[in-house]
Amino acid sequence: MRDKAKIGIGLLAVVLVMVLPLAGKMIQKSSGGASIGNGTYILVSVDGHDIPYSPFHEGRQAPNIISGSITLKRGGAFAAAMSFSNPVGGPVIRHFKGVYTKDGTTYILSWEGAGQTEAAIEGNKLTMNNEGMLFVYQK
Repeated sequence: MRDKAKIGIGLLAVVLVMVLPLAGKMIQKSSGGASIGNGTYILVSVDGHDIPYSPFHEGRQAPNIISGSITLKRGGAFAAAMSFSNPVGGPVIRHFKGVYTKDGTTYILSWEGAGQTEAAIEGNKLTMNNEGMLFVYQK
């Protein structure tokens, strides 16, 4: 009887080792798909203009956007960075972070200390309308 119990426990352990990782992936996909678009996307254009880009803000020219990236991490967190020209002292880099969820085909980015932005991912392209400016990132 003891041998059968040991064999049963051994088989159960093997089944759990094989099934649990698969179950975790299925739960992750069904709970909002936070891992579906994960990875790093590099900023390629703003409002249809290639990077680097000099936007106008409230009637005056803003610093050049030199580069940018956004990384969607597994589990629903994200980190972003953007570098701007600075005539005195070189480029300025701004770092941002927050959490994201998936609602249908839309990703909702909730910025730490700020509001929310909607983004869409099609293939390797992430598009985000941030306060009227269209940011396009490429994976």
